[in-house]
Amino acid sequence: TISYLFGLTFKAFLGFLEGVGDTIYLKILLKKCLCMSKQRSFCGVCYGLALVFLLFSLVLSLGCISPDQKEETKIISENFTIINESKELINESNENYNYTPNYSYYQENPELPLHIYFFNTNTENSQKSSRMVLVKKGDFDLLVDLSTSQAYEKVMPQLYSIAGDIEVLVIPSLSFDEENARRINEERGVGEVWYGNTDEQKLLSIFPAYKLRQVKAGDEFSYNGIHIKVLNPFLPFTNSINDAIILLVEDRNFSALLMTDVMEGGIGRINAEYKMDVDVLELPHYGEGVGQSQMRLLIQSTTPEIVVLEGIKPEDINQSNKAAVINFVNTLGIPLYKTWNGGVVITYDGYQYGVTRIG
Repeated sequence: TISYLFGLTFKAFLGFLEGVGDTIYLKILLKKCLCMSKQRSFCGVCYGLALVFLLFSLVLSLGCISPDQKEETKIISENFTIINESKELINESNENYNYTPNYSYYQENPELPLHIYFFNTNTENSQKSSRMVLVKKGDFDLLVDLSTSQAYEKVMPQLYSIAGDIEVLVIPSLSFDEENARRINEERGVGEVWYGNTDEQKLLSIFPAYKLRQVKAGDEFSYNGIHIKVLNPFLPFTNSINDAIILLVEDRNFSALLMTDVMEGGIGRINAEYKMDVDVLELPHYGEGVGQSQMRLLIQSTTPEIVVLEGIKPEDINQSNKAAVINFVNTLGIPLYKTWNGGVVITYDGYQYGVTRIG
């Protein structure tokens, strides 16, 4: 009996020395002690020795990591940026926490080029506009998703060939597709989810609470040399469309304004609250709906060098307002990239930027 217990203790000790951290031998040891203690033939001396071996194993498990190993871990962690520092605390306090480091860490290199992908989400016979925008720099990926299920199936192979795990998933408004969000989380992995005036219960049915971050105007974040300012929604919330998330993405001397799904009232608020010049402007709400005067003021006041318009062809959905926006941008002489003619990637290398079609 004593030899058997000593063998289990020795295996537990070797397991921890090898960095495995597997407590299976400790569990067997504990079970053996408890089972044998119930047997009348198990004498008090053996019982005492079993408890000694058990305590000895626990001490080894707590103190088996050498100072060199701890220092190595510290050095590795300094090479990465943590998106949500509270995740480590949750990981330490919850055994069931499914922690995957590559969803929460990315390698820091601010000198890398910045890429912004506006994917072609237009599908055959689609009657609903949608968008998917990826902001990528090195290992860092921020995805803005308002795609339909059809659009997601179309874009998925292209997206997965470009992006790894998604550090930040932005759900701009209530009109997001729950199944798409679930698939992105399961197939790619998501570190953090940004949302505004959105049904939190829907998000909680897909993501654990610790991944959710409700953002508002005035919030600012920096990742891998990218500075992201949240311009909308304002508090208190009014309605889901005017409260759509709007992001200003800045990197060195480059800026892009992602207007996402906001409509007339929200566009007017942006025009009233902010004065800015941007290099790239994503037109809000696919250029559709009402609010043409505010849309035109936005284009004129932000003085973009490039305008991106997503969604469905105006002739496919009888959208005269969308056609009017296209004509207005053309009269200003601003290059207009319509994603239904093919996706667009804008690449900025720290000195200049270029535009490439991606199909």
